[in-house]
Amino acid sequence: MPAPDVTLIAPYPPIGARHGGVSGVASYTANLAGALSAAGARVDVVAPLQDGRAADERDGAVRVRRCFARTSRGTARAFGAAVASGAPVVHLQHEFLLYGGPASNAGLAWGLRAVRRCRRASVATLHQVVDPGGVDRAFTRMHRVRMPAWLAGGGLSTMQRALSCSVDRVVVHEPAFAETVPGAAVVPHGVERATPIDRRRARATLGLEPERLCVLCFG
Repeated sequence: MPAPDVTLIAPYPPIGARHGGVSGVASYTANLAGALSAAGARVDVVAPLQDGRAADERDGAVRVRRCFARTSRGTARAFGAAVASGAPVVHLQHEFLLYGGPASNAGLAWGLRAVRRCRRASVATLHQVVDPGGVDRAFTRMHRVRMPAWLAGGGLSTMQRALSCSVDRVVVHEPAFAETVPGAAVVPHGVERATPIDRRRARATLGLEPERLCVLCFG
């Protein structure tokens, strides 16, 4: 079997569903993998283990290998699998807590060094970018970070800088994010084309009161 052209490290929804899993990043990954495959690329996805899902699956032409746990060692294992795939490009989808809490970020540095040692190109899409200046007690309380705000802000800043310096290309989704991560390329997130439905029917389907304020958030 020929090596893939690109291996994505990312969560992935259940096969046959575009929206699902533990994060909206999974849906983004499925759309990205499908678009790359439609353009002629061979695509592998290295994804976290998921209860009830096979370790090796196919979503059309995209191969999905669920082979690492959301633990402190999981990220390093993911990079090992991505390098072993033989793909010339490894593309990480990243959020700070996406792969199992703060400790899971420890494997990032090792993994990115492994990619570089093997002379593979590396890309990181940062789905979450934090302005360290905005990290205060309200931020740490909301995210349940049990450390002083100044320490959390410094840690996030260091991690963002280290990640952006360790890959060949960084992608962010908003121009404001690029101000925090110098040199990042801005590629808008994109949404799927949807046909709007009648407002009253939508509210009735969701069991919402006809005139009650309803706020929806992506992700």
